Amino acid sequence: MFILIIKCSHSVIAIGAWYIGILLWFVTNLISSIARYFNRQQQNRHDVNIGIGDDCALITIPERQQLAITTDTLVEGIHFLDSISPEDLAYKYLAVNLSDLAAMGADPAWVSLAFTLPHINEDSLARFSSSLF
Repeated sequence: MFILIIKCSHSVIAIGAWYIGILLWFVTNLISSIARYFNRQQQNRHDVNIGIGDDCALITIPERQQLAITTDTLVEGIHFLDSISPEDLAYKYLAVNLSDLAAMGADPAWVSLAFTLPHINEDSLARFSSSLF
């Protein structure tokens, strides 16, 4: 988000800086919460040069092999109800994506998560992540 202010008072600048600070705090806490529950599950593999972190991974693919990649994003209210348990959501997430890989005859090696939630709480995140692995 970019904000352009031509003429303003010091209080408007202070409010803008405060808003940016809160946004950065939220994003930092969100990333650290996700990392806390999912980084501990990483398996060291010889074909992973650099793990995904918060951007992307570098993977070595053996000669004469292809890489099948799928990520179906699950959105609360569209793909699942807000009443679903974190354990059932983890199962559904894996089932949907493993089904795509099976349809291509692929052998699953990694999981890439993409879901949209209106809110995150620590207990649900812990239960979701422990059910994946």
